[in-house]
Amino acid sequence: MRGRLGASFIIALTEEHPMLPRLLQSIALQRAGVEALEILVAGPSRVIADARMWQAVVNCPVRTVATDEEATTPAIRNAAAKQAEGDLLHFVTPEFRLDRGFLGEMLDAAKDVPEADIIYSDYVRMSASSGRGASGVVRVGAFDEDRLREREALGPSVCIRAALFQELGGYREDAVYPDWDFRIRAAQAGKAFLHTAYPLLSVPQRKVTFRERALDGRGKAMLVIANPGYFHGHTLRWALSHLRGEKWAEAGQFMVIPSPMDVTRMLHSQAMHEIDGGSSAAEAVRQFKNNVVSFSA
Repeated sequence: MRGRLGASFIIALTEEHPMLPRLLQSIALQRAGVEALEILVAGPSRVIADARMWQAVVNCPVRTVATDEEATTPAIRNAAAKQAEGDLLHFVTPEFRLDRGFLGEMLDAAKDVPEADIIYSDYVRMSASSGRGASGVVRVGAFDEDRLREREALGPSVCIRAALFQELGGYREDAVYPDWDFRIRAAQAGKAFLHTAYPLLSVPQRKVTFRERALDGRGKAMLVIANPGYFHGHTLRWALSHLRGEKWAEAGQFMVIPSPMDVTRMLHSQAMHEIDGGSSAAEAVRQFKNNVVSFSA
């Protein structure tokens, strides 16, 4: 496929997923670009054993890439990307549903704006099956580096030039937030981001797991430390202190990196606490001495 503008959809699996057929069906229904498409399903052999049977459904090449049982999701993606033949890489999960114009829009954008290294679009957030949470279109907006420093701002509807992915060495395989980290590295390298103002992908809301919340602070701190030149010195101080377990360096809001002002507030609060603690201790000592003197008298 290399040599013409084509696309590779990469699906990384660590466990069997019942929603994979629906994702593949949404790929099969693409209005344009299917002739230049391949799908790679990657993961441990026991997980991807039946993936080939869906090739008849999508009517395009479906290849499997076997990985170690212990491989992380970013490691699985990296293994698949090395075998991908498309000029554009789309990393998708079984929960995603693609608009019928997804592939055609992405291919057209890549062709019309060849200097764009990462192309992303708005997306639809669907309410959970329980009915909780609001559905609607999420307008991601034009690329903003300050926003990327604060949160993973691009959303799930993203494609990456294969040449860029190779240049940056793929995902960091130990990253808690590999997509966010990759986009920061691309921004630091001066790469171009292109926004398509149309919702091309749907993703259901889901409840954040306890494990995800437990890893959030560490994941954000590691992301900052891995990209120190991209963040303010206060934020870097927070990240180092958080990993050292210092109480003042709180994890903060889920998937939001504390801003320099947030860190200043944390430090101020800690300083006030220490002053209050020192005053209270001094008062306790004074009262103790007075009581001793009164008792002696």
